[in-house]
Order: sequence, then C-alpha cells, then structure tokens
Amino acid sequence: MKVGKYFMTVSLVFCLGLNVMLSGCDNGDQTWLWPNKKDLIETQQVACDTVEVSRNLQYYPISSKAGKAVSLEKIAPKSIKADSPFDYNLKVTNLTDSTITNVIVADKVGSDMVFIESSIGMERVSDDLVQWDIGSVAPKASVMIESRAIVSGSGTIMSCAEVFYDCPVCAKITILNTALNFTMTAPKEVMSCDRIELKYMVTNYGTAAACDIVIKETLPAGLMTADGKGAFEFKLDSLAAGENHEFSKMVDPVKTGKFLSKAVLSSSSVKSLESNVVEINVVEPVLSLKESVPITNPLEPGTIFEYVLSNEGTAVASNAMIVAMLPEGVVLSNASDNGKISDSDPRLVSWKLGDLKPNVSKKVTMVVEFKNQVSANPQAVAKAICSHAVSSIRLPEINELRSVSLYKPFEPD
Repeated sequence: MKVGKYFMTVSLVFCLGLNVMLSGCDNGDQTWLWPNKKDLIETQQVACDTVEVSRNLQYYPISSKAGKAVSLEKIAPKSIKADSPFDYNLKVTNLTDSTITNVIVADKVGSDMVFIESSIGMERVSDDLVQWDIGSVAPKASVMIESRAIVSGSGTIMSCAEVFYDCPVCAKITILNTALNFTMTAPKEVMSCDRIELKYMVTNYGTAAACDIVIKETLPAGLMTADGKGAFEFKLDSLAAGENHEFSKMVDPVKTGKFLSKAVLSSSSVKSLESNVVEINVVEPVLSLKESVPITNPLEPGTIFEYVLSNEGTAVASNAMIVAMLPEGVVLSNASDNGKISDSDPRLVSWKLGDLKPNVSKKVTMVVEFKNQVSANPQAVAKAICSHAVSSIRLPEINELRSVSLYKPFEPD
C-alpha cells in the first residue's frame, strides 16, 4: 500500500459490502456523537430510486483503557443500481484534545467501482485501492470526504476502509521567568536635625518567584544609621510573581551637603540589579547674632541696645528668637518688634521673629533704665529650630546709637 511511506502510528479498518442489496460487515446501529446535516440523511437518490443509507462507524483503539481516539464512519446507500452514480462519504473525527497528523484514509473498493468526483484529492494506488491524504485534523474536529462513484456489473462489491494517522504524545510546558524591578526613594531635602527615611521597593513582574533576595546599601559619607554604621542590608526568602515588597531604613545626617546614594540587589533567580540614584540635600540654618552697645561706661539711663540676627545657612530658620538677659538693677523701658519680658523671669527680654530665610537679617532694639550705676551690658543669645544657639558678637562702638536704629521705636529722654 502506498500509505507505507507515512509514519502510520495507528490505523482503523472497517468494511462495507455494496450489493444490489448492500450488506455491511460492521455494526450500522452505532450512535454518532456529533451529527451534522449530512449525518442526518437517511435516504439517497440513486438514479430514479430512493434507497436507504447505511451507516457504519468504527472507533479506534477498539480496546483502550484511555478511551477512544479516532472514529471513521462510512455513509453509503445499502443498495445501488449498476451504472448509476451514488454518494459515497467517509468521515474522520478526532476525539482527542490534541491535533492528529498525517491522516490518510485508504479504501479497498475493487476495480469495478469508479470514482467520478471527490471533495478531497483522491489517488488510486492500485486497481482495487484508493486513498485520501487528509493531513491534520484538529482536536474534536471532523473531516468529511464527499465523493460520487459508479459501479457496473452485478453481484456484490466489498469495500473496506482504513484510517492511518500519527497521534504524538505531547506535553505543554510553560516557560516561567523572573523579572524584578528595583527602585529607591528618599526625600530630596531634609534639615540637619531630621532623620531620613530611605525606602526600597522590589517588584516581581515576571511569571516565576524570585528567591534569596538580598539588598545591600552602603551609605555615602555624611549619613549613618542610628547605631553609627555606614552600611546595612535586607533579606527576603522569596517574592512571588506579581507581588512587591517594600523595605525602609531610618538614617541620620552628620553634616550638611548633597549626598548621592544607590543600593544593590542580588538574588539566586536573577542577575544583580542596581537601584536608581537618589540625591539628598541636607540643609540647616546658621545663625549669627551681633550686638551694638553704647561707648559710655558706666551705662546711662535710657541707653539703647541693638541686636542684628542673620541666617547665614541654607535652610529657613524657623521660630527664630532673640533672648537678652538684663543685668541686676536694669529694667526694660521699651522694645521693638513686640519684645517682651518673660513671664518666668523678669530679667529676660525675648523677641519672637518667626521664620528667617537664608541670607536675611533682622534688627531689634531695646531701651533700658536703671537707678544705680551699671557697668555690665545685657547678655543676648539667639536660637531657631534645627540651629545651634549663638551668643551675641559685639559690633564696633558707635557714638550716636539712636541714629543707626532702623526701627526707631523710641523717643528716649
């Protein structure tokens, strides 16, 4: 048989006898599982007669623990008239969930049976053998071979059909990949007295889990952990596909300036990854307090004192304040900018100046009175949030102190 050139893994054979009164060698009462319009035809017009159609169905494997794989059904009239065309159909159905390939239907029909036409290309292999090369049949699909034939003579014609096909054993294997995204975030600017929160986000956008994740951070000089270390690490046993995990660490600045930092991630599932680079600008206010005092010594009643507070740093000096302590026997007569005596100590005069931007100065004045001779000047300090307190630095002595006061809030006697 010509079909020998194919890899014929399995075959299915059944026979059909064509007689003037056709008789079959298989069970024609087998129930068809997927009927279509052609399957429902019970009679056929042969010449001027209507004849009953014979259905012969066979499954393969005939004996199988795993169930049936392929069915071959032959649909033809039970009887025909000599020299009259009749329909002769074969139907192959794939009952499996996999595509079958190299499907060939071979039919031993005898030399007296001549095929007039066929829906699928047919080849006569020998005088009594024809075959159809169907190719592939998809899972749960059917292929119908529709043909017309004619037989001369009389008596009985025996036709036996076989189906050959390859049914490979297939395994669908899904390829999984681990794909990580690693980012780092930090505040762009912080005060020198603030703690800095560093955050690290690992996202697995792949299809396989990532294992043995380690994140290592080496801090730039100027930043350190609470226990004084310049490096730390995080560990994560696994990160499932589609999940993310965030780590965070608080660190402290030890000086001002701009610092660049990035972390490195390693895993047994992927190559090492570097995070993005973050820039952290550590700023602080730097206060400078200067004091103008009169040249007279001892002090005279109605003496004016001026204080100039400057922010020479890189950050706003929030809640800036000047506090002056009056010597014994000296009392406050008047003060600019809402300067007031402290409720807790009558010798303390304070000015609450609010926020002082970088490179900005603020001047305040006060007038003092006393009864007895006084030679000591008031002691003044200034402070603000996140800034070191500073004491006053004396300005050059000036003769006409009243004339240099920008505020001139007083009219001393």
